[in-house]
Amino acid sequence: MVLQGLDNLDEHTASKYPGIGNYATCQSRAFVQGLLGMVVGGGTGLLSTFAAQQFFPSLPSRYNVFYVTGVAVLAGYLVTARASRKCQKTLVQSQLNKNRVDQENLILDSGESVAKSTVVEVISEVQESTPTADQLISESGNINWKSTKYGDVMG
Repeated sequence: MVLQGLDNLDEHTASKYPGIGNYATCQSRAFVQGLLGMVVGGGTGLLSTFAAQQFFPSLPSRYNVFYVTGVAVLAGYLVTARASRKCQKTLVQSQLNKNRVDQENLILDSGESVAKSTVVEVISEVQESTPTADQLISESGNINWKSTKYGDVMG
C-alpha cells in the first residue's frame, strides 16, 4: 500500500533521501504488525473478560465489548508505535550516515575535492584572525573590560 506510491518516486528525490524505500517497507510492516497486535489484543481482552466472569460471577457482562475494544486498540497502538519508532530511527541513522559521507567528501563548484587538511587550515586561519580577549580590552580604551580566566570578555 505505501510502496505503490514509492514506485513513481523520481531519481532526484530518491537520492536526496537515501533510506526512503526501506523506510516505506518498514512502515508497511509496522502497520501490519499493529493490525495483528490489535487482533491479539482483542482476543486477550475477550479471554480476560471470560476469566473475570468466572472469578467474579456478579460482574455485569454488558460492558465486555468496551473492555475488549479498549484492550485491542491499546495493544494495536503500542505495537505500531514501537515498530514505527524503530523505522524512524533507522531512517534518521541512514540520513546521518549520508550527511557524514557528504561532509567528508566536500566538493567545490569546479568539481575538485577538498582535502580534510584544507578545511582544517581554513578553520585555523579564521581562529588566528579573531581577536583575543586581551586585544579587545586594549582596543576598547577607557571602558572597564575584564577578562575571565576562561578568556571571556566582560564589561
